[in-house]
Amino acid sequence: MSEWMKRLIEKHTCFFCKETADRKDCFTINMNTLEGKHKVNICPKCANEFDDIMKELEIVIEERNNTI
Repeated sequence: MSEWMKRLIEKHTCFFCKETADRKDCFTINMNTLEGKHKVNICPKCANEFDDIMKELEIVIEERNNTI
């Protein structure tokens, strides 16, 4: 298998930090935004940060819904 094909299959580039990581270590995020659906790959470090942000966002949205 060629080097280019190996890199394409085995390595992915993180959407946020642009570092490459093994396919086994990457996470896939499926986002549905106003611009349409997006599917991005992120590294484990960025995945932890993204997870923390989403947890905080869920708390804020939950609090906001209880005020109405």
